[in-house]
Amino acid sequence: MLPHIGPAEMLLVVLVVFLLFGARKLPEIARSLGRSARILKSEARAMRSDAPDVPDDPVRPHGQSALPSARAEPSGKPTEQPTGTRSADGGHSQDDLVA
Repeated sequence: MLPHIGPAEMLLVVLVVFLLFGARKLPEIARSLGRSARILKSEARAMRSDAPDVPDDPVRPHGQSALPSARAEPSGKPTEQPTGTRSADGGHSQDDLVA
């Protein structure tokens, strides 16, 4: 992340800002930064309160997915194709093949 910023670095940043913007603009800039920080905090708080109570990183054993898998359970009944539908053999319907 960011390296450690000590008092000397902070003083240098303040000095550069003072030289760039002048003494007259500094209070206006500080107010603007304060408003922006307040808006950012309130939006972050609103997003956290709107989120459902779900843990950020649920612990799962290795290899398991987060989504439940859809498993096909055999019902014991064979699936039937409705009569009168087209099949893959030449586009004829089953009724045509029987007749």
